[in-house]
Amino acid sequence: MAYDKTLAPSNAVEKVQCGYSGQSGPFNLDLVSHIYDRIGLNFFNDGCYNVSMNPQQYNLYCRCSTALCNNPEGSLPFPLPAPRISCYTSGFDSDVNNAKYDTPEASYYDVYRELVKNDSYYDRDIECRGQFCFIVYSKEQDKHYKGCITANEQGDNKIKVYSFNLICKPGTAIVKSDMI
Repeated sequence: MAYDKTLAPSNAVEKVQCGYSGQSGPFNLDLVSHIYDRIGLNFFNDGCYNVSMNPQQYNLYCRCSTALCNNPEGSLPFPLPAPRISCYTSGFDSDVNNAKYDTPEASYYDVYRELVKNDSYYDRDIECRGQFCFIVYSKEQDKHYKGCITANEQGDNKIKVYSFNLICKPGTAIVKSDMI
């Protein structure tokens, strides 16, 4: 991850912890909802979060602590800033580019499922833009989901980012969360 709008590796690995001070639990045990919907459910009140794993996919979550704050017909209660960094993606590309992964031996779904089991895999030539990069490992599916988060947090709690002095290879963990 580089802060100059490129995907060149840097020497920083960050960790996001989403679930602090009792507003959200450390794990989302909702196994009925799709994985894309579960990633953003552990965020904080008084904030909006855009979670993306592909330029053609995003989920917008807004959580409020006041009545009538989050009106679906109104404007966002907490407008999102412009994205600052580019992030690797994985976990969604086969949903929009099936033919890219389809082979005579296996379906696109099976091919892509095997690729995203590897934590160093990322979708070639696809990136998203946000404020944070993330990797979420789903134990139930044995997949690594990678993407971007953009946030406007007005409450007392914020996404926690931790930096470590590790060398990153392209496609390795940039921001990790075990919130699913």
